[in-house]
Amino acid sequence: MAALWMARCGVKTRIIDARATKVFRGHADGMQTGTLEIFDSFGIRALLDGMKAFDGLEVERGVLATAINIDEAGIHDPKAHAIKLTVRHLTDKELAAASTPDTIPQPGDFNYNSADEPYLKRKVAGKEGRTEVIHARFVIGADGSRSWTRSALGFDFLGDDGEEDVGGILDCIATSNFRK
Repeated sequence: MAALWMARCGVKTRIIDARATKVFRGHADGMQTGTLEIFDSFGIRALLDGMKAFDGLEVERGVLATAINIDEAGIHDPKAHAIKLTVRHLTDKELAAASTPDTIPQPGDFNYNSADEPYLKRKVAGKEGRTEVIHARFVIGADGSRSWTRSALGFDFLGDDGEEDVGGILDCIATSNFRK
């Protein structure tokens, strides 16, 4: 969602994700994932489709951030690209080793949607196995509670670490005959 808004506001945007595919099944403690799954079940892939309207913006799959450096001298210049993000474009072998295929719906699964076919595999970019340096004005790390971005920048996680909380997520298939 952040990338969609950045692109909409005219900020040249790239989105990287180390996963081979989009997330098909929820794995977060929040309503957003469930909401997105409901949208998806109706064929409404609003965020991914909405991004394409901005110069064909898509998530670059199989791209792993490996280092981040900030040029302190240029950080106060709003036009400077003071951030250097080093990424690695994973090979198919690296991607397969890191993937969990059981999270990808297959034909016949309750949450399989044929409209998801384009998202079942990453697009080959020709950069596989290579390292790339991206110079940026902004980096948004939307990488969850075990944030690589936060760790790489040396920031501690402030707040609840979840060690003492008890909670749960229920993924289920509700089957019923409501006509009786």
